[in-house]
Amino acid sequence: MTRYRWLQADWPLPVRSLATQIRQRSFSDDGSSGFILDRVLDDFLEARYVERYEYEETIADPSARS
Repeated sequence: MTRYRWLQADWPLPVRSLATQIRQRSFSDDGSSGFILDRVLDDFLEARYVERYEYEETIADPSARS
């Protein structure tokens, strides 16, 4: 499932400081969630939040063979 949200906000700190904090919470293969920082400008930041959702699925054989 893919969801997109665009946010516009007046942050109490500069965009580059916010980007530094987002980098500290970056997504990695070891974790289950985090940010991917795509682009940072003086007045603009583009990032994605990623959540890993793992599940196990068992599919039954429709012909009922073992």
